[in-house]
Amino acid sequence: MHEREIRINEQGNKIAGRDRLLLPDGLPTANLPGAEVVARFHIHPSITIERADERKVRLVAPDGESWTFSIPVGQLAVTEDVFFADVSGIRQSQQLEIVFEGPEIRWFLAHHA
Repeated sequence: MHEREIRINEQGNKIAGRDRLLLPDGLPTANLPGAEVVARFHIHPSITIERADERKVRLVAPDGESWTFSIPVGQLAVTEDVFFADVSGIRQSQQLEIVFEGPEIRWFLAHHA
C-alpha cells in the first residue's frame, strides 16, 4: 500500500510531505529487501519547471508566483507527462519523479514571497 502524509505550516508557505510503502496490514516495509520506487507529482501544463540542482526545482506560475520543490535524498527527475483535465483535450505536461529505495521519501514545498 502507498501512504502520503502532507503537513502545512500556519502561514501556509511551507508544506512537508512523506510518501511511504506499507504492507497490506499497515506495517512499514522496513524489513523487506530494498527495491527502487518512484513517486510522481503531476504538474499542470501552465507551470514552468526550473531546475535548481539535482534535488531541487522551482515551479513558476504564469503570474510569477513560485514554489520550490525539494528532497533531502534520492533522485529528482523532470519527465514528460500528459494532462487529461482540459476541455480542449489532452495536453502535454511534465511531472516530477522521485526515485528512491523504500520504504519512504520525504519532500518539501516552500513558497517564494
